[in-house]
Amino acid sequence: MSERLGTTIKHFKDGITKMGLSAARKSIESWQTELKEYDGNAFKTIATDLGHLHDELGKDQIDDAKVGKVMTKLGKETVKCAKEAGDKSGDVKELGELIERAAAQLTGDGDEKDDKKAAPSKSSK
Repeated sequence: MSERLGTTIKHFKDGITKMGLSAARKSIESWQTELKEYDGNAFKTIATDLGHLHDELGKDQIDDAKVGKVMTKLGKETVKCAKEAGDKSGDVKELGELIERAAAQLTGDGDEKDDKKAAPSKSSK
């Protein structure tokens, strides 16, 4: 989990739009597989939410609002789950917060200052 966690945090810090859909979907699949190995409803909920995100990202027309809604729930669940992550709790909490910021950017609910931390804008007009 440690290496994947660090890589995922880096992707969010660098801007998830730089990752590409195919790579994002593969990362989601890897997380789903890994989370199935853990006990607890929180991990199962996150795996389910990842499945919804995977499905949304696989559509021909991606709806930013729907993706943002799924990511908001996923971020909140990840933050909650952090206390169950042992020595990785700080990293898990950070990832959850980064997911929430990226979601806020997609839904337009975020503070502009936080949005800049989550991902770069697509255009700067």
